[in-house]
Amino acid sequence: MTGVTLLLPTYERAPLLANSLRRLATLTVPDEVIVVDDGGTDDTESVCKEFGARYARTDRPSGVPSRARNVGLALASHDLILTTDPEVIFETDIVAQYLRLVPTDVILCTGFYVHLYHRDWLLEVGGWDESFPEPWGWEDCDLHARLDYLGHPENEVPDTRVTHQWHEPRSGPSPLNEAHCRSKVFPRDLVANA
Repeated sequence: MTGVTLLLPTYERAPLLANSLRRLATLTVPDEVIVVDDGGTDDTESVCKEFGARYARTDRPSGVPSRARNVGLALASHDLILTTDPEVIFETDIVAQYLRLVPTDVILCTGFYVHLYHRDWLLEVGGWDESFPEPWGWEDCDLHARLDYLGHPENEVPDTRVTHQWHEPRSGPSPLNEAHCRSKVFPRDLVANA
């Protein structure tokens, strides 16, 4: 079905998620919002009910968010998949700004924090890699390298802005995830520049 699904994987970020969804309610709201709670114990489900977001849950606490994103992708009802993190607040009307540029064969993005994909592309590459060994980092670089190989490079949308709410860091650098990403064999050397 043509439309936009906003996909938000989360773990223990209910207050930040509430701030993000409160701001989203004042902008162009996607056709569907799916929040995938990656094994958290906070009140994320209540936040979803308050803002009319669809709630799903995984049992993989604090792991790399690939599993949660893939669960959300399987539940998505629409052809365009917008992804971000629960702590990201849209300053500009990103959904409307992105929709003005569709259809396109590129990934639309706002920095590192917001990405718009065609659902078929994600399914074609098998979604996000769930085998990263550490709980944070490099899963998006890996996905973008695979999509770029298929002819869907990333393109930043001008005049879009977000705020990244402060939160306690979960971990430091992720050298094992970087090594996992760089060890993959692509027909072209795409990961070297990731």
